[in-house]
Amino acid sequence: GIIQRLTSALNRQESFEGGLNHAQNRLATEESALMGSENILQRIRELAVRAGSDTLSATDKTVIAKEVSSLRDELFSFANSQDVNGNFIFAGSAVQTAAFVAAADGSVTYQGDKNQTSVDVSDYKTLAINKPGDDVFKSIIRDENGDNPATIGFFTAISDFVDALNADDDPNISRGLSEISSLTENMGMAMADVGNRMNTCLLYTSDAADD
Repeated sequence: GIIQRLTSALNRQESFEGGLNHAQNRLATEESALMGSENILQRIRELAVRAGSDTLSATDKTVIAKEVSSLRDELFSFANSQDVNGNFIFAGSAVQTAAFVAAADGSVTYQGDKNQTSVDVSDYKTLAINKPGDDVFKSIIRDENGDNPATIGFFTAISDFVDALNADDDPNISRGLSEISSLTENMGMAMADVGNRMNTCLLYTSDAADD
């Protein structure tokens, strides 16, 4: 009986260690994608601040629009990041499907689900190893003059900013700066969340090594 209990405990420990290794790899991929996305958003915000200058010409704003458009495409690639097994890390549990898809008109839709995948890291603790993409590349609320607030998708907000730059539309350029600041703050919160989950993973990995 003692041998059976020890064997069972050893098997559970090996299972926990396997889950922790998987979690570490998956979370590292998520962190890398989020870091890249946050850096891009910081750059877009810098460009949005510059675009608000009265000294810029319409041509200058068009040049900025081209860079922002290119950066938006890079963000789209990060949003569809895959792990070493080819799973889309921001698609919820629909890991075989790209998290985000772009239509012919340039609009982007989230096609993953809201499910989170968890692994057991101890007898009493599970750890979420993913976060749905629409909670990371998060929509914002556009409330113009307090009338008819609308939910605006992450990529739509950036595309609208590009359109405002190309049109030399100062009011909407200013709105774009505010919205991109919100997108950047939301991405910062997603970074903090994955950091917390990685710390939990490291804590239990250390405990497992001690055992």
